Amino acid sequence: LEELQICSNDYTKISSDYGFQHESLKRLYISNNNITEWQSICRLGRLFSRLETLIASDNPLESFRSDEDVNICFSHLHTLSVDKVEISEWDDIVALTKLPRLNAVRIQLTPLLKPYQKDERFFLLLGYMKNITKLNGSVITANERETSERRFIRYYSQRDDKPQRYYELTEKHGNLKPLVDIKIRAPYLINVRLVYNQITHDKEIDVRQTVQQFKKYLHETFKIPLTRLRVFYVDDVAFNMGVCGPEELKYPQRLLHT
Repeated sequence: LEELQICSNDYTKISSDYGFQHESLKRLYISNNNITEWQSICRLGRLFSRLETLIASDNPLESFRSDEDVNICFSHLHTLSVDKVEISEWDDIVALTKLPRLNAVRIQLTPLLKPYQKDERFFLLLGYMKNITKLNGSVITANERETSERRFIRYYSQRDDKPQRYYELTEKHGNLKPLVDIKIRAPYLINVRLVYNQITHDKEIDVRQTVQQFKKYLHETFKIPLTRLRVFYVDDVAFNMGVCGPEELKYPQRLLHT
């Protein structure tokens, strides 16, 4: 058995006295239960010692911290989904960075992230989580990581509650001065030319929307079935200089401006 699904069973906790270990299970789905303590999730890691993927979304988890040794509980875990949980402190995100092989995380709807806009969540999560290569379904490019880490530094540079990660990043990127009149919520309306076959539309779009939302708009505008719709971005200046060609917008949950 390599995959087990035990979703929607109204579990509230996982006992520690099962007295067995299952070493072949790699993927576990335990979403939509009522587990509040991370300790129970860690016990699953002990029961299934070679677990690689854990889907634990839709649980009222209040923390990602416990006294368990995550190097033992999750020594092979590389993919974790904890969307729609109840964490409210950045220290819980820091706790996830202790998982030795974790590189893909899905987390969006939590009290912690609710006050922030999508682009803020993106650079803050990447800033804290140095080993993540995939966030909420999107592969992180080297440029996105560097940009996010630099924004992270500027964000915390004038705050009193600087986390340890801030000092680690200043050693890497230097003490970056705040940009003049920096605004986290900058204007995001841009003018673009939409081209499909011989049809052209000049439109103003909000680049804070996701690729999926933008494709839905194009579907309604050009009457193209979503299943057949592929979108490419062309930077006229870079294209004409031969610097780069069209870039396909492939990841549904990625914001247009990232």
